[in-house]
Amino acid sequence: MKNFCIVISYIVLLVSCKSKQIDTVSSSPLADDGYPRKSENSNVDVAIRQGSSVQKKEDSVAKINQWKILKNGFLWVNNKGELGFISSYRVNEFSSADTYLTHFTNENISLQSVIDTSSFMQVKKLSSNRTLFRGAYFKDKKNVYHFSKNYNDKPDTFTIQKEADQATFEVLSNCYARDKNYVYDLHNGRMDSIDPKKFKVIVYKEQCIGKFNNTYYYNGHIMSLQMRNGEEMQEIIKQFDKL
Repeated sequence: MKNFCIVISYIVLLVSCKSKQIDTVSSSPLADDGYPRKSENSNVDVAIRQGSSVQKKEDSVAKINQWKILKNGFLWVNNKGELGFISSYRVNEFSSADTYLTHFTNENISLQSVIDTSSFMQVKKLSSNRTLFRGAYFKDKKNVYHFSKNYNDKPDTFTIQKEADQATFEVLSNCYARDKNYVYDLHNGRMDSIDPKKFKVIVYKEQCIGKFNNTYYYNGHIMSLQMRNGEEMQEIIKQFDKL
């Protein structure tokens, strides 16, 4: 009887250890393949895994091409002599991947055939937490260039602004720029039917309010009547009278 009790105790102890081992394995945040363990929302897990897989492929290609950043801090060059500008594109709803643009997205022209790297610079460096958040303008001794950051299904773009006047081009705020002919939004590009000489800008809490004649603009779009009539916005609008 004593021996029987010892055997039963041993079996109970063995089962308990196995149970703890299973619990320990299942509580690990990673699966055997190194990815996060599947949760109840398997669609999210699949999307994240897909995004990680695509980024790994991009990183592998980048490593082969041996991309190195230039002194201007924005352009890169690879072992083939190609110029590149880092951008991202959407893989799915939950992830995106970084890549190098070697051609302008508005024309099938390579960056190295156009850009003068010795004079290439950002027109105006924005505050650190806004750098390239919506977009940015760059120029060299010949042209003006526009980077637009996209957050929907469309990829980022890097384009030549042929209509821009390089000599008079200036960035006014985190949202707007102008030259002698046009006003530009840092995300959407050229804004038509606005006289740049009469366009005014106020920056409030890093949000941009623009005015031309009796029309007000908020982050590049015509301000809604509801927003314009808000108590706080009315106080901001009064500041245009002081400009």
